Amino acid sequence: MSGPRVGGISTPRKATPDDQKIAEQVQAEVKAKTNQKIETFEVVEVATQVVAGTNYFMKVKVGSTDYIHIRVYQDLSGTVSLSDVKDCQTKDSPLVYF
Repeated sequence: MSGPRVGGISTPRKATPDDQKIAEQVQAEVKAKTNQKIETFEVVEVATQVVAGTNYFMKVKVGSTDYIHIRVYQDLSGTVSLSDVKDCQTKDSPLVYF
């Protein structure tokens, strides 16, 4: 079962083009919040949490071996905002609630 669990986040899945579009809406803000060089911005994995809207937990490849996790909130009207950033992640870092 990969759907959202009540109160929790869904099982991580491979990112889609729609996920990438959501992440790109907060890319400038992510770059401003991190102190690391961002060479690329490719969403590779996503988990979601349904609230009054949706929280997207995204693993983003930002360099050849560098990753960050971002949490993006999309409200019911479709407005997207950056909630949090966890830098210094790896390809194998589990995508969990933060």
